Amino acid sequence: MPTPTTGPDPYQKVIDPVGPHVEGLKEGRLLVARCAGCGHVSLPMRPVCGRCATVGQAHWIVSSGRGRLWSFAEFHKTYSSTFKLAAPYVVAVIELEEGALIYGNVDAPYADLEVAMPVTARFEDTGHGRELIFTTE
Repeated sequence: MPTPTTGPDPYQKVIDPVGPHVEGLKEGRLLVARCAGCGHVSLPMRPVCGRCATVGQAHWIVSSGRGRLWSFAEFHKTYSSTFKLAAPYVVAVIELEEGALIYGNVDAPYADLEVAMPVTARFEDTGHGRELIFTTE
């Protein structure tokens, strides 16, 4: 029979899975979460590491912003009044060199893109904040 433990329950630790990431974007920094137990990087931050099951030991790190296209699609209609992108535009899943997957817009013609193509994050001032955009290298 397991022995009861004393002290705070690590599963009760309150985390904000994306708040620091969003604040980092406003400051022109791309933040991702890294597990202190095994180094696995993810976004959003998770209370339990998906690789080693360490509980509550993730911390935020600044990403290099470099990655590769994992998947992408071209949109021919704007679906949100929040994001005023001129159609057509490219939305992609990018695998950052740290290992996390992130969604983002790619500033390149769809016909020029290929899976595994290198991309780099840049921040563009839009008048209503900074926008994260990926560009091809």
